[in-house]
Amino acid sequence: MGRPWLRAAALIFLLAAFAFLAASLAGGWGRLLELRERVRDYPWRLAPEWLAAAVLLGVAALLVTGAAWTRLVRRAGQPIPYSEGAVAWLGSNLGRYIPGKIWQLSGLAAYARGRGHSGAAALSTTI
Repeated sequence: MGRPWLRAAALIFLLAAFAFLAASLAGGWGRLLELRERVRDYPWRLAPEWLAAAVLLGVAALLVTGAAWTRLVRRAGQPIPYSEGAVAWLGSNLGRYIPGKIWQLSGLAAYARGRGHSGAAALSTTI
């Protein structure tokens, strides 16, 4: 799997990201407990039809944005199938929930390079 320094850099990045996540959670833990106490007595009601609609719309939005990104990459001259583009887009979007967009951007570029496509085209079309 390539260069040892790249694996070491990826491991350091992952450790730093998880350390940042842990520090953020630890810093806000007291506020989270306070909020839980304030909303405990609220009369919550779950509407399954709205929950289902929200999930379906969220999935549809992800699929549409994945198809749009794949189309941009194809227009940039990279012959990537829509199924591979969807996998790359959806997988790299998991990085959105870690601080910064670096995981999504680097994930798309790495995926494209690993499949023999241009990482620069993947990166520039995402930006």
